[in-house]
Amino acid sequence: MNDSDKRLVNQWLSAAADLNLSIVSPLTIYLPSGRGLNAPLLLKNFGGSLGTVIFSSQSDLAGAGEELVGMGYGYSVLIPPRAPEYNRDNFIEMLNEWGWNEEAGPRPSWIA
Repeated sequence: MNDSDKRLVNQWLSAAADLNLSIVSPLTIYLPSGRGLNAPLLLKNFGGSLGTVIFSSQSDLAGAGEELVGMGYGYSVLIPPRAPEYNRDNFIEMLNEWGWNEEAGPRPSWIA
């Protein structure tokens, strides 16, 4: 995992601890095309029915967006922050935009 991925994952670990999020990091997803796609993390219960795969650069996504969506994932490319501080309000706003997967159970109280 490169430094950008580490910064991104560290912010998500802070968010997971604060907001009770479920993440998997790192992960490899095997696409229908047979290719393995490495990602720094998967956020479960938001975005697609299988969660949202988060990348730190567009090149890491490597044109696999359609396959990910077809499998039931959402995906996002987030530029890792330079500052290590976690901003709760920014994460809540982003997660509200991605949407809670109602099949995951009751929505957290902080979701609008």
